[in-house]
Amino acid sequence: MKDLRGGGRVTVRQIHFQSAATAGGNSLVDVCMEEPEKPDQCGRPNSDVSFTRELKDARVVVNLYAAGPQDATSWRVADFTTELSEATWLK
Repeated sequence: MKDLRGGGRVTVRQIHFQSAATAGGNSLVDVCMEEPEKPDQCGRPNSDVSFTRELKDARVVVNLYAAGPQDATSWRVADFTTELSEATWLK
């Protein structure tokens, strides 16, 4: 694990989501963000329903496992941002 107290940066962030409310509790989403100048750390989308989103300062790979059509649509139309001030649900 890298010590960031000296001002270092993390180039990849990854998080997994699982919801009991969708697909009988089996739906799993893996979201990975990487810096555009350091590509290929997140890999490629794993299926036809998974996708990549390019932001101004990040590349996002969203892998959907056992996702139904509604799950896939919800993730595809979701707004992605790297600016916390744009995440209105945090307020």
